[in-house]
Amino acid sequence: MKPLSVILVILASSAVSSGLTVSLLGDSSAPEVAASVAPSGMQQSLDKLNQSLAQQQRELEQLRTSLAMQAGSERQAAGDPVDIDEVVRRVLAEEGVGAGLMAKPAIAQAQSRPFDLQTTMGKLKDAGGLSWVEREAIWSELRESGNIDKVLEEFKQLALLDPENPAVHVKLGEAYIQKLQGVSDGPEKGMLATMADQAYDRALEIDDHNWDARYNKAVSLSFWPPLFGKQKDAINHFEILIDQQQSAEPNPAHASTFVFLGNLYQQSGQLEKAAAIWQQGYDAFPDNDDLANRVEN
Repeated sequence: MKPLSVILVILASSAVSSGLTVSLLGDSSAPEVAASVAPSGMQQSLDKLNQSLAQQQRELEQLRTSLAMQAGSERQAAGDPVDIDEVVRRVLAEEGVGAGLMAKPAIAQAQSRPFDLQTTMGKLKDAGGLSWVEREAIWSELRESGNIDKVLEEFKQLALLDPENPAVHVKLGEAYIQKLQGVSDGPEKGMLATMADQAYDRALEIDDHNWDARYNKAVSLSFWPPLFGKQKDAINHFEILIDQQQSAEPNPAHASTFVFLGNLYQQSGQLEKAAAIWQQGYDAFPDNDDLANRVEN
């Protein structure tokens, strides 16, 4: 069994990570955009934090059992029941560690709830009433509970039943993107990214002015490894989006198009273009913090 000092380090790191996740999920200033991928890498940060929490929770469960076997052996021999949580609390208390570390992360609690596919699908199909953080929380819970494949299959069926509806194909593409975030680097991740791209392409074939489809496609292309050269395609789609946004209804979500395009210009060494597009975006959306920070810096 691991020394208690190591146990306490693991428990403490779990608590800190949990606090970070709660902070991010509860941040009222988090961007709320219509697309499935948020600016400034917040989505990737949330996903990494949740993966870390899941691993630490598994280690905690193993340690809970080991501690109970060690500290409760005499009571077991006498036929008395052993309360694992109580044993761990007692050991932690002896070391001066707060009982709050025993609280399970929200994801682990969600895993114990019965999964309601229809209710979940209803929320995701009509995600317009949800904030970005709320949608990400649903997808994160689906990945952690192992139910994301059920939702993905439902969106596949919807796309087959309603093939001329671009919104359905956008949702299918989003489901593929969310699925790949729980997959290790390798062929499967590439396959899922390709299938997401094809779903967005199908939506654009039906409606080439579908903002969600083009934005999600551009964002996902921007995250492909550089060796595939997808960043040029991403730039092209963001440029098209900005042209199309000129004649569209004003929407705060459109500000992120300028953020991403400027970032891609900057990464490709086109610094003047980056500064110009950020300034253009700031002129149109002066309340957007991301654009304000880039213009000021």
